[in-house]
Amino acid sequence: MYALPHHYESFDSATTKATSTIKMQTTTKGMAKAVIADSWTMVEPDMPVSMGFAPWDPVKGPRNTLSDSAIKTITPVALKELSQNVDQQSNQDSMYFSGKALAKFAGICFTANNLLKNPKLAQSGLNNLKDAFKRFITNKQQFPLYYESAWGGIVSSATYETGNNGADFGNTFYNDHHFHYGYFIYAAAVIGYLDPSWLTKENVDYINTMVRDISNPCAADKYFPVSRNFDWYHGHSWAHGLYETSDGKDQESSSEDAMAAYAIKMWGRTIKDANMEARGNLMVSVIARSLNQYYLYTAQNNVQPENYIGNKVAGILFENKCDHTTYFGSNIEYVQGIHMLPLLASTKFTRPADFVKQEWATYFDKGRADKIEGGWKGILYGNLATIDPKAAWTFFTSKDFHPSWLDGGASLTWYQAYSAAFM
Repeated sequence: MYALPHHYESFDSATTKATSTIKMQTTTKGMAKAVIADSWTMVEPDMPVSMGFAPWDPVKGPRNTLSDSAIKTITPVALKELSQNVDQQSNQDSMYFSGKALAKFAGICFTANNLLKNPKLAQSGLNNLKDAFKRFITNKQQFPLYYESAWGGIVSSATYETGNNGADFGNTFYNDHHFHYGYFIYAAAVIGYLDPSWLTKENVDYINTMVRDISNPCAADKYFPVSRNFDWYHGHSWAHGLYETSDGKDQESSSEDAMAAYAIKMWGRTIKDANMEARGNLMVSVIARSLNQYYLYTAQNNVQPENYIGNKVAGILFENKCDHTTYFGSNIEYVQGIHMLPLLASTKFTRPADFVKQEWATYFDKGRADKIEGGWKGILYGNLATIDPKAAWTFFTSKDFHPSWLDGGASLTWYQAYSAAFM
């Protein structure tokens, strides 16, 4: 059987010895090597076990404290953002945008409680967040979810009700489920962490059903397939649903793929499901290894063609091609930025410093990022915080900062706290 580069990079010594000199050129994943063995053993020695909700560094671990001056600066920002209407912002005709809104407010609540040391402020936001979440727990959102028996999954009723096959990014046809439900899983993990009393059977069952839809580990589960989205051979997920395609399955946002795995890890930790947490840790680790071969390219990448790695990211990765664009436009901030969002504790693990430095120098340094419009500007500077937190802090605390520079799933509170944690 042929092994891909991220496989043989992680082989133990016995499996390495079983690797032959026979090679095969793949379409999008470099040179495969034939392995003559009954089994392979691959090792992930640096799984992010210590990673929680707080900003996290692969070397220094969790960053749970902020300076007094940073807390003084960020607290009024958190107070202002938590006064926003989370119920209104999450009341969307899209599971994707609804989930992003819930996840945004969950991040603010965590920041207020753990990093700003202000449990009273966190509780006020948490109460509103839990109320907003009820709409989905009771399936009263604009397009309720249904169990679909032909393929075994929970899908949006958007296409059923509108006749639009592309409604909510194709959720009804199983597109992007790990992106959509990953945000809900993350938000629920934060809520349950801050308020264990929220972890009722109804609430836990609801989120566990989302986990089962995107990442069911059990072949005995008669309602959901095993691992719908994450491909254990390729080392990353596929976002493509039930649409015919000439170039095979594909995935656009590698960072939202990592988000979904991280969310599963953290939900497992919150509900004290050690197996789920361990599975999430392994998925995040395999994804990090795979992304840095096939999605995110440093100058040292020897997997992809030399004349392609200068793009720095794959763009859309298909089974049979890489296309340096997005489904919604070819602006460079779109193509690169879709692999940056959302900014999470896992970001520095899956997007290494060397890569971020090279990408920034290629596309965004020397004032080029400042010419970007809208929420993409905040996404770029949030990404910069992973390598230059002082510059990011200066940007996010500037008196000229404009709210339009925040993506709908991002908060100024979290961007400031993340930057401050690494200064």
